[in-house]
Amino acid sequence: MSQPIRAPLMAMHAPSERVVAARLGTWEVRRHAETGARHGYFATRGLLHLQLWHPAARVSILTPSRLTNDRFEVWRDGVRFAVRAWSEVAEILSDLALPDGERVALPGGAEVAALHAWMIVRDAVAARRASATRTTVIDAGHTAPALAPVRS
Repeated sequence: MSQPIRAPLMAMHAPSERVVAARLGTWEVRRHAETGARHGYFATRGLLHLQLWHPAARVSILTPSRLTNDRFEVWRDGVRFAVRAWSEVAEILSDLALPDGERVALPGGAEVAALHAWMIVRDAVAARRASATRTTVIDAGHTAPALAPVRS
């Protein structure tokens, strides 16, 4: 696990930058609006991610993307953590409770992975395919088709 960094809620974790796409228990699952400019920009660059936001606890979790160096990023109590595995997220948030002492249950890793595949991976693949089929301007008056997408 990397060393935590003390920081105020950063723009990267601001829930206002995203829309609620689903709920997992008491957690909001947020993402950039599909019709927004950021969504298209992020999708073609591998920056798309989900944010799990717990409004009452004011905790944010970003799913791995190029934006987070392919790590989960957790923001909690003014401290930012970057970790590789959901089990490490669970460890960081194992004592998470609301001010009244009520425990906050973390969504299951399989649920988060399924939503990530459905909402993020799907859009990133579609964006790459769309950008690969666009025509690329070579010089004034001459065009050539873009390269075919790379298949893995």
